[in-house]
Amino acid sequence: MQAETQIQIKESIEQYLADKQLSQNKLAAEIGINPATLSVMRKGGKPGHNVSDEMWRKVDAHVNPTGSSVRAINTRNLKAITDLCDDARHNTRMLGISDFTGAGKTFALERVSRQPNTYYVLTTCLMTQKSFLMKVARSMGLRIHGTKEQVLEAIVEQLNADNAPLLILDDFGKVRDNVYRMLQLIYDSTQGRCGIVVAGVENLKRYIHRCRDRSKMGFAEMSRRIEYWLPLHRPSRKEVTMIARLHGIEDKRAHDYLNNRTKDFGTLNALITNARRAVGEQPITVEALIHTKVD
Repeated sequence: MQAETQIQIKESIEQYLADKQLSQNKLAAEIGINPATLSVMRKGGKPGHNVSDEMWRKVDAHVNPTGSSVRAINTRNLKAITDLCDDARHNTRMLGISDFTGAGKTFALERVSRQPNTYYVLTTCLMTQKSFLMKVARSMGLRIHGTKEQVLEAIVEQLNADNAPLLILDDFGKVRDNVYRMLQLIYDSTQGRCGIVVAGVENLKRYIHRCRDRSKMGFAEMSRRIEYWLPLHRPSRKEVTMIARLHGIEDKRAHDYLNNRTKDFGTLNALITNARRAVGEQPITVEALIHTKVD
């Protein structure tokens, strides 16, 4: 995250504290983060205490909701993913999302992550067991260093102490097999106290089941622990039109073009964004959309 953005968030934190007449500890409790993390953010960070981008966004969403919120409509996928996260949190279950790219998974999960005691981690194919655990710890505001066992212990201790915590692992289909074992350890050590949502494209569910069927170590247990996989929907004509209007597109021919051209929310967003860049403040027409290149 750029330094200028962090400065703006720091200013918003100070303004929020003044307006609400809150102490730092009370604001941290509102957000669901460690007060020490909030203190580091207010001081602009210090060596050895880097704050993750996810944590900056989480705090920004709380202290400056109008400025940080992305315009959205309550699509079927957004509602379904939000409901799934509520289910995982309040019933302390591990649930999964494995469906097409561009379905709005990350957008919905990042919005959920603004809630207290909610920890969002975007995983990558480069993660080792240790780097995965460290990123989970950073999402929780923990500044722990040591062995894998020590980092895992700190994560588990925090999750077990939180009120209705939720751990969200996005793009989880990209991680190495041994990272699944770290997730299993987290689940086993917080069972009955923490909800977990794993999300990815179609390959995530297929891969877990394929490894289970081949008797690959740990995957039978992982398959059993993920109690439900949420199916998602392609954008409906109504949703495409509502999103177009949200961006000021009133041309019916443009609505028709978008409905015919897009099969997922990612492509829809790219078309509208590129057209807006092309026309500036002028209304987006069907001609502008046609000349927008999205492969």
